[in-house]
Amino acid sequence: VTDEIVSTLDQGVTTYSNAGETAKRGLELSGAARVGWGLELGASYAWTRYRYVRFDELVRGVALDRSGKTLPFVPTHQWGLFAAWRHESGFRLRVQSSTWGSYWLDSANTARYGGYSFLTSLGAAYARGRHELLLDVQNLLDLRYAVQATRDTSGRDSYSAGAPRTLMLSYRF
Repeated sequence: VTDEIVSTLDQGVTTYSNAGETAKRGLELSGAARVGWGLELGASYAWTRYRYVRFDELVRGVALDRSGKTLPFVPTHQWGLFAAWRHESGFRLRVQSSTWGSYWLDSANTARYGGYSFLTSLGAAYARGRHELLLDVQNLLDLRYAVQATRDTSGRDSYSAGAPRTLMLSYRF
């Protein structure tokens, strides 16, 4: 990518600039299988390697060469698992879990966020005719995690907290 827009958090102020060039490589795999009795199992995996080819980051008025560094906020490994069950009576269940590996907090690659493991959700539904009742539970295990972690140029880290366990009951006609 040429002239990708990137952000820098410099002393509490976010600025945007163009990275001269970035190289983004990755691989994604996913699969699912119906194993019988209305049960389906699946998994996914993603590997990424995002690097600056040419980038001078402006920090307090000084251009610092970040060429060869890894782009922040992009985990090298991500994976997920799911199991879904459907019954002819109209009941269905689905549980899924995702994991984000560690990633760099800044363009200088000075610190890493550890990511999170097994962020799990559960869905249950019953449908009859044109009526459907759904229950969704996000963050089923009430995991404490950050949806984004950053580091500013002075070395201060900040975290955007992920939502706690959340339940939603809905009816659809």
